[in-house]
Amino acid sequence: MADAETGEDNSRGLDLVARALTKIGPHYRYWSTVRTSEGVIDHLIVGPTGVWVIVVANMDLPIAVRDGRLVRGGVDHHVLVKTIERRARCASNHLGIPTRAVLAVPGALVGGSPQAAGRVRVVSSAMLVAYVTGAPSEMPPERLAETRERAEA
Repeated sequence: MADAETGEDNSRGLDLVARALTKIGPHYRYWSTVRTSEGVIDHLIVGPTGVWVIVVANMDLPIAVRDGRLVRGGVDHHVLVKTIERRARCASNHLGIPTRAVLAVPGALVGGSPQAAGRVRVVSSAMLVAYVTGAPSEMPPERLAETRERAEA
């Protein structure tokens, strides 16, 4: 599949993140390749800690966050952050609940994980499951079931 911003192939990164998500646990559901009016969400996760919109970065270029800005291969990539934020808003509007936007970085994230670039959290794929499941719980069980049903529709 092509990277959200550049059109470059990021299938290796998608595979790494998909494998990591198999360990997310029974209280979470996730969907891959969710098409929206704002483009593709690589993974949508619904669980007790909320709704997570995951976009996977191309793993061929180093990624860092400097002064709250995403830098990839030495170039500022604010457009990618805005794209991810729009996809998260689209999912939020559809599901009727706030979402959390994450850029999953399959390789090393310069400066550690997680970091904030705008409203997007930049997290290494190795830390993604721990980050999602370790967040404070946001949804009571009845809301969780309702949100899962809406996500499947």
